[in-house]
Amino acid sequence: MSLTTPTTPSIEERLARLESIRTTFAPPAPPITEYAKIPTWLGVVNAGTLLAVIIAIGSFGYYLGGINSTLSATSANVEKLSNAVSGTSRESITNRLSVIETKLDSINKPARSAN
Repeated sequence: MSLTTPTTPSIEERLARLESIRTTFAPPAPPITEYAKIPTWLGVVNAGTLLAVIIAIGSFGYYLGGINSTLSATSANVEKLSNAVSGTSRESITNRLSVIETKLDSINKPARSAN
């Protein structure tokens, strides 16, 4: 019985064998030019859609800005009304009512006689 060393196939033989295995299991990929081309009409539709989305986003931002300014103005009006009703100024309704109540209380009380 003689021992012989196995022969190693050359790199070309290995590559040829791998290529045959690959072609058996996977179909060949189409060339890049077949699926990379976009029809002209699709490019126009895509550009139009992008433009419509940009306009819609800008309009929505403008709408939200309008709401923000309206809310700011309403908040300022509510603050003025709140200060007029129960503020600390002399002109507020709460202070005016307090002065009126004090005057009415002094009218209703009988005058004390000085003895």
